[in-house]
Amino acid sequence: CIFDFTTLPPNDSNTLTVINSIVFTVRKYASANSSGEHIEDFYVKLFHSDGVVVGNNLAKSGRWDLSESAETYTVDAPTLAALDVNYVRAANFGMYFQVDDGTHAGDAFTDYIEMTIDYTTSAIENPNEGPFTPVLFSSKIFNGRVLLSEEEINVSIL
Repeated sequence: CIFDFTTLPPNDSNTLTVINSIVFTVRKYASANSSGEHIEDFYVKLFHSDGVVVGNNLAKSGRWDLSESAETYTVDAPTLAALDVNYVRAANFGMYFQVDDGTHAGDAFTDYIEMTIDYTTSAIENPNEGPFTPVLFSSKIFNGRVLLSEEEINVSIL
């Protein structure tokens, strides 16, 4: 399933958007629910358009019901911490949803799959100057020498 979250505010020099939670709701049922003939979740994960799968498998154990019901899948905290909002906003962001039919005797049915994202957006501001703007050094020591105010440096954060 592919979702379009391009309306989420992007992270940029003036805005910080943090994803607080992601919840999937799947309305589903199975044609069989006996010990030999049944449907179960197998693989439920987030993915990116480049095919990279992110996070833990959210599949739940147990047989699907014969009557239609909604099941929720909540993305775990470590996966949320690894997600940047720009990743979620990318084209073809979505989820893999696979089932296991064991003996190939049952059928799986889904009415819909819905993804809900709760997020917080805040402005990045310098209390003295309003929105964030880079500030030049007046005199700093970098790599063993004093920088002049007009010098530029490149810094990598690893």
